[in-house]
Amino acid sequence: MCPYPERSPSHLPRSAFQEDKVPGNRLLSVLVIEDNPADAGLIRAMLGNRTFTLTFSSRLAEAQHLMQQQSFDIILMDLGLPDSQGLPSLEVLLREAGIPIVVMTGLDDDGLAQQALQRGAQDYIIKGAEADHFLARSLQYAVERHQIDQQLRHQKAQYKLLTEQFRALFNGIPDGLVLLTRDLDIIWANEGACRFLPETEKPVEGKKCHQVFFSEETPCPDCIVQRCFASGQSLSDKVTTPDGRILGLRAFPIKNRDGVVDRVIELSNDITERVRLQSEAIRTDQLASLGELAAGVAHEINNPINGIINYATILKKCAADNFEAIEIAGRIEREGDRIASIVSKLLHFSRQRQETKRPASVAAILDDTLGLIRNQLYKDGIELCVDLPDDLPAVNVQPQQIEQVFLNLINNARYALNSRFPDRRSAEKKLTIRADYLGGGFIRTSIHDNGTGIPDEIRNRILAPFFSTKPVGEGTGLGLSISHSIIQEHGGRLTFESEVGVFTRVQVDLPCALGIAENTSPQ
Repeated sequence: MCPYPERSPSHLPRSAFQEDKVPGNRLLSVLVIEDNPADAGLIRAMLGNRTFTLTFSSRLAEAQHLMQQQSFDIILMDLGLPDSQGLPSLEVLLREAGIPIVVMTGLDDDGLAQQALQRGAQDYIIKGAEADHFLARSLQYAVERHQIDQQLRHQKAQYKLLTEQFRALFNGIPDGLVLLTRDLDIIWANEGACRFLPETEKPVEGKKCHQVFFSEETPCPDCIVQRCFASGQSLSDKVTTPDGRILGLRAFPIKNRDGVVDRVIELSNDITERVRLQSEAIRTDQLASLGELAAGVAHEINNPINGIINYATILKKCAADNFEAIEIAGRIEREGDRIASIVSKLLHFSRQRQETKRPASVAAILDDTLGLIRNQLYKDGIELCVDLPDDLPAVNVQPQQIEQVFLNLINNARYALNSRFPDRRSAEKKLTIRADYLGGGFIRTSIHDNGTGIPDEIRNRILAPFFSTKPVGEGTGLGLSISHSIIQEHGGRLTFESEVGVFTRVQVDLPCALGIAENTSPQ
């Protein structure tokens, strides 16, 4: 008989063949399962004078009992044991022992050898005279390889654990974290970065960041990641997403051993609410300044206006039977009253004071609002139609804030009408304001214009801070955002219906005052 040629030790590392050298410089404990006394004696002869301690068993069951009583480094097993089923028994023993097994048999069967190796045997040796040349080395190598395999398994387990801990750590951060290559490919991203993505976009690894997060085929203009790669410096910026959120961005370069930036970590956090609050603070300061200006204007104008009105009254009395003079004096008196009313409304609108919610009439709020803008609508040639039922319940609001909302919405309608019909003489410029009781405790105020309409591609962005379709200098992009926040704070809802080139209808739903209707959400 000859050794199995496919498992010749010629392919093994040199360190595995150093005789009398074993892992840890100690004797290897070998459990030999062999029922043939002659073969057992041969094995003892081949290994007895080497660095091994041998324990012999002639039955599989006996070997299993021995393994419960003491530990072994390796098993040398004959597949043809009386109580063995061959390869299935090998698999059972591998599971129970947890140590390497070298199979030794008298059958020169390539197929059997391959099956034994595939099922977990470390080596397959054919009994014969030549086996003594490499049996010891085969056992030593099997143990060494098993130890290396165990170390690799341990390292893989540690790596998996660290990876899971890493993922848990970064997924626990609410802000978005994305690791990117120079080509803007996503290496990994935490859950915070993917929170608002549809499931169809996940997983994001291997995809372009601008495609995943901004639905763009090309990199974003002035991309912070590209700038970070180019400069090698940490950078910060902010960007608006397609759904209208404002993200604060920070990019951090990661350099390789040569000092070259080959990765960038991008940190993003949603600052929409912060920007909104800052914008409202700016708006508050502006209104405070306007209030001071209005107070000064009112003081400077009210006295002369009162004088003009009084003199007009005197002229009417002095004109006696001069009806033409009386009519002119009456016009002066009426126009003076109108100026005084506008100044009063401007002062009321811009005066900053802490208001609490109270019952108020939608008709009264709209009347104050239209007092500020009615003349401008007339100058623009816009036909105004107001339909307000007399029996509308009061709403529970802060009137000054709702007046601010109505003024912004009417101004937007005016802009849309003037954009579609630049000629002030056009008979098609119409603005309709109506209010109705919805039921369920809400009043709906609708502002309808037949202006330019809202394109579908921007409809989901019109409430975002700083988003504006007006030319630079004609709009801040804050009006609708602030209006939306005010209505939400009142427990209401701001909705839009529009068709490009046909109409836009803005609907403001506000809760009725307590005791008038149920305080439920608008339908």
